[in-house]
Amino acid sequence: MQCGFEDQRLRALCNSAKRLQETFGDRLALHVQRILWSLDAAPNLADLSASPPVSRRRVDKGSPSTFAVGPNGPGRIYFRADMEPEPQTLSEIERIKIYDIEGTK
Repeated sequence: MQCGFEDQRLRALCNSAKRLQETFGDRLALHVQRILWSLDAAPNLADLSASPPVSRRRVDKGSPSTFAVGPNGPGRIYFRADMEPEPQTLSEIERIKIYDIEGTK
């Protein structure tokens, strides 16, 4: 999938292993990196695992295109579909925008 970011702070964090390590520590930073790699490697959201370690979950039933990946707690990545019109199925979601990583604010 094509992964974008809501703001420059998140872009800078996700594109720097050093910043991830400073924010989360070595072990959790590596886990966040692996999830980001999984997001980037999946052709669409249907191809992203709903099982651990990725654990794709819908965040808000009122907004069908809002998801989280990773375990609850620090390092969990939140994103939404970045497509118009709003996709109807997971396989239609090919672009996402990351809007939060738990533990970064």
